[in-house]
Amino acid sequence: MRESAQTLDDASAEIQKFRIASVVAHELAHQWFGNYVTMKWWDDIWLNEAFASYMETVATEDFFGNEFAVIDTALNAWEEYFRQEDGPRSHPIVSKELPTPDDAFDSTNYTKGEQVLRMLDFYIGREAFRKGLNGYLTQFALGNATYQDFMASMEKASGANLQGFVQSWLLARGYPIVTVQESWDESKKKMTLELTQRPNHQEDLTLFDFKIPVVFHRLSAPAFHQEKVLTVRERQLKADFDLPAKPEWVSWNPGSVALIKLSRESVAEKEWSLQAIEDPDPIARIQALFALSKSWVDREANTLEPLARLAKKTINESLLHDPSPYVRHALMNKFLISKWTRYPDDLAETLLILAKNPENLPSKDVGGQVLVRSKALALLGKTSFSPGRKYITEILSDTKASLDLISAAASGIAGFSDKEALLSLKTALAEHS
Repeated sequence: MRESAQTLDDASAEIQKFRIASVVAHELAHQWFGNYVTMKWWDDIWLNEAFASYMETVATEDFFGNEFAVIDTALNAWEEYFRQEDGPRSHPIVSKELPTPDDAFDSTNYTKGEQVLRMLDFYIGREAFRKGLNGYLTQFALGNATYQDFMASMEKASGANLQGFVQSWLLARGYPIVTVQESWDESKKKMTLELTQRPNHQEDLTLFDFKIPVVFHRLSAPAFHQEKVLTVRERQLKADFDLPAKPEWVSWNPGSVALIKLSRESVAEKEWSLQAIEDPDPIARIQALFALSKSWVDREANTLEPLARLAKKTINESLLHDPSPYVRHALMNKFLISKWTRYPDDLAETLLILAKNPENLPSKDVGGQVLVRSKALALLGKTSFSPGRKYITEILSDTKASLDLISAAASGIAGFSDKEALLSLKTALAEHS
């Protein structure tokens, strides 16, 4: 591995620590998945790379003690994997049709493969999953294995028939687009859930086999947070649940457990706002924040619609007060990578506060603080906010600032895209070498 993937360029750098830990954990995992047990042929490269990616997430989540790795994994699936899978290079995880082994080293085998392992873990339960892993590694130690060997170990450990799971997630391409609806019957105190799945490639007929968690939330009396798990194997599913009262919001697929693209068109803005502020799951909060800022983050949006009053209030509140710096970071990064080069200044004052000193972040989470400050600095470059530009310029000329902040400030000043910005970058290059 190159030196920059293993050692810090700057002793005060925080963002690089995440990357280095991820690389080290990934490559160490290959001592078991790749070396101790090796795939029989290139069509099963996921037995190496998906496992190393999965263990990378598990290890770094445990090491850092926060949700950054899990959030990053989910966002990588939404941003990178879905885009590749929707394009011409789509292929099953286990495929003998790829032109060369190099073509297998892509988002399908890394990102989708990891998500399939996470789904399997949830599908059969952690105890059975660990037992299956132990059996697989023991039986094929210092030898070669195939996906059939691995899944046979999982079936033996769990007692479950996993052939539908194998057929849809390993041997078929794509992912399901899942449309959901909820309806409440006050007289019967009953919630009805309806779900329809279709493959992302319209010409395919795949029926995906997966489990998806759904959580009913209510803060008012009678307060409750009730989780249910739906097992989906058919095109359509309908399920009824008795509840003490009408939920104030419903979160689908918290934790991004199922590798699905979720469609929820009939959700009221108030419900999204509650989910964004109150949901205990950070990924559920991110889902709601993305929904509230739909035209700002949607690659297919034709126009940049102004944020509704409640959406603006909720997004500002989340950026300032969400308990997880990684939720704040995820939202700002989504805005930063969008196709829009310039946003209204609706969030600019909040971004400047975050760039200077993120509020309400635990002081011990230095990495989270730096991530938030850095992303706010970079995103200010998509505004027309002159106090933000002034502060970016100050950071860019500070020879004592960390490389994390210098890098972010350089990105921010470049966002203004004028001669003055170019001059600032040239000056910074000379100052920081």
